[in-house]
Amino acid sequence: MGAGNLYLIDNGRVTEPPQALVLSLGKIAAETISVMMEQSMQTALTRSYFGTKVLGYSFKMVEIPDGVNIGNDVLAFDPTQMRAAFDAGRALAMQPDPWKSMPPNSGDLPPWAFKELIQ
Repeated sequence: MGAGNLYLIDNGRVTEPPQALVLSLGKIAAETISVMMEQSMQTALTRSYFGTKVLGYSFKMVEIPDGVNIGNDVLAFDPTQMRAAFDAGRALAMQPDPWKSMPPNSGDLPPWAFKELIQ
């Protein structure tokens, strides 16, 4: 183990499949923000992983399972969806070792390049 540890909890879908947009300004704005936040998360995961490798840290990541209803609107702070995410996180914490030691390939890099970089 290196000089430290980095723990990341992702409460979204890192590789969520695209969906058709509804022609509504509010829906388009919300989807635009959602895509920007998703891309920001993907970039942060990749940078964090490689940063830990450079610094000799351990990388640990866990994702809230896709089946948990956390909604699709990143601007909605729905108490029911927030409770579902919290409960899923608590269930993960009860597992012996839910942590992944590398992030998923979010599609920013070709699979062969990602494989070469993580070795």
